[in-house]
Amino acid sequence: MAKRYYWLKLKENFFRQKEIKKLRKIAGGDTFTIIYLKIQLLSLKDNGKLFFEGVEDTFYEELALEIDEDVNNVELTIAYLMKHGLLEEVTQDEYILPQTVASIGSEGSSTERVRKHREKKKLLQCNNKVTISNTEIEQEIEQEIEQEIEQQLYKEVWGILKDYYDTKEIEAIYKFCVENNIAAAVVKEKYFVIRERQSIKNRVGALISAIKNDWTNPKMIEAVGSNYTSNNSKRFNNNNYELSEKKKKEIEEIESAFGY
Repeated sequence: MAKRYYWLKLKENFFRQKEIKKLRKIAGGDTFTIIYLKIQLLSLKDNGKLFFEGVEDTFYEELALEIDEDVNNVELTIAYLMKHGLLEEVTQDEYILPQTVASIGSEGSSTERVRKHREKKKLLQCNNKVTISNTEIEQEIEQEIEQEIEQQLYKEVWGILKDYYDTKEIEAIYKFCVENNIAAAVVKEKYFVIRERQSIKNRVGALISAIKNDWTNPKMIEAVGSNYTSNNSKRFNNNNYELSEKKKKEIEEIESAFGY
């Protein structure tokens, strides 16, 4: 299986955020900030999520064991993060770091080879050492690598969706991912968001809408879906609400996804 590499993309204003400034001013705040960074890194492969497996009696004790930090410091850090919305409890055994989800970067080993290959190509061009024959060879190599990337993406998407979607539906979702540069990790996340909805009629449309509109809360989606009944008096329209064109489009996509 091809390797995958992950990284955390910190925003340039990370240390200027009010929550981080306040955290650092607390006695031991620099240690707490490092703990926050360490648990963000720990969550990368699970798209910003942390899981309590019951190895220790509490979540923070198990987390302290995992990141090699003092239990009391981890407990205080967790309490602070949850109070300020930097860590949220999804279930008793699952937590999510909201700001981390949008800051995760990843690439497969094939993508890494493409990137290095392009960097090398630019270097050769700068030194005026690229011949026509070399360029043709490099283009062939690049095409082969890109095909390998697409094949790997298809395998990952198939593995995620095979128990819920048929082949034709998976191919449609895969095509959307290729055209819009969507990673398999995003497909997996949004698949778990929509799969609890038993009333979905357009499964492909629902998943694509979940990806495009970044659906994150199944309960929210269920509540939204329940508002779209066949009774026109219960639908959102221009007579009842002033909606932006973007919001109208989102509503139309949700209606289509749920078959209304």
